[in-house]
Amino acid sequence: MKKRYIILIIIFLTFLSIFHKQNNYVEDNVSLTVYFCPRDRCEKVILNYFYGANESILCAFYKLDIKEIIKALNRSGLNVKLILDKNSPWIPIYAKRNLGNQLMHNKFCVIDERIVITGSFNPNKDSLHDINDLVVIHSKKVSKNYIKEFEEMWNGYFGFGSKTEHPSIKSNDITLETYFCPEDDCVEHVIKTLMKAKNSVYFSTFILTEPRIAEMLINLKNRGIKVIGIFERSTKSKFSKFELLKKNGLNVKTDNYKYYIHTKFFIIDNETVITGS
Repeated sequence: MKKRYIILIIIFLTFLSIFHKQNNYVEDNVSLTVYFCPRDRCEKVILNYFYGANESILCAFYKLDIKEIIKALNRSGLNVKLILDKNSPWIPIYAKRNLGNQLMHNKFCVIDERIVITGSFNPNKDSLHDINDLVVIHSKKVSKNYIKEFEEMWNGYFGFGSKTEHPSIKSNDITLETYFCPEDDCVEHVIKTLMKAKNSVYFSTFILTEPRIAEMLINLKNRGIKVIGIFERSTKSKFSKFELLKKNGLNVKTDNYKYYIHTKFFIIDNETVITGS
């Protein structure tokens, strides 16, 4: 029997809102490719897709300062729109910026209204050696969700846009769910997905401060579910839930990597992946 794989692409921002009931869309021939940085040279992957664009590139990045990527965005003949957070350095092309108190922590692009690039990889020089993931999705319907989110931010709505109307896209044996926070209440979706674990949860995270997710991981361990996690060592603080998880007997540890572990993913029962920016 074929397994059904579910990938939840969750864009983590600062505030949270209400849980939104899913409406399922069906789309044929959706394809998905995952890259891991720095091994797969994620900046080169992005460049290849940018130079393959025929009509449009819409990008929302927390930070951007890689010259080759800026140059690729600055080509004539394309409809290029760029949104950056206020913490991103100045670059020689026009970009709208989030100037509010919350972070605009997205790392996504939509190319030709049919390809989405997303994940935890940030195209700035300081991140090139960090451990990240990059997900490329060929889907017009997923692209539509990201375009809607982009347009909200382009029009100045940072952190208080509308809920994703059709977050769940089904194609063959894959279900893709896309959520944007705070409006889609990402914590609620993470908890509901973790709750379904039957055998194992593996996770790798830059930092975990959300008490409800930590409580769910402890509950899973107490139910006999194997829970194993890796934390970025530099983020251990009074806000981190690392010590709480360890105290409750979970198999968690910090990394010994020279640079940052910047991933934010969970793997549930080797069938479902949650990832975000």
